[in-house]
Amino acid sequence: MSRKLLLLGITIFLLINPVSAVTIRENKEAWTCYDYSIDYYKSNPDFPPVTISDNQYFKGVSHMVNGKLEGNNLIVHDGLYELDYIMYDYKNYYFCHFWYNTKPVRNYKFLWDNSP
Repeated sequence: MSRKLLLLGITIFLLINPVSAVTIRENKEAWTCYDYSIDYYKSNPDFPPVTISDNQYFKGVSHMVNGKLEGNNLIVHDGLYELDYIMYDYKNYYFCHFWYNTKPVRNYKFLWDNSP
């Protein structure tokens, strides 16, 4: 019975906090924007991961950062480039997939713009 309760507890924890189940690479020299974003989010939960692209289907190059919305602006922490900046009126120039309540993925076949 206790093993079932343990598995149930772990499952509930993973469902509540999907980012905690995400693994980042051990070798920091091999980190990508994904690893930096997940690592930053673990200690800054008000800055969730955001995948940014200039293509509405997120084809080609996209970039994962941490972002926080303030009106029409996106406050960005970019761990890969060690930059903090503001994307003014970001919806007019970029497509963003916010990883709210979902497990961020390193690789994907498609994404959609779910900007609020």
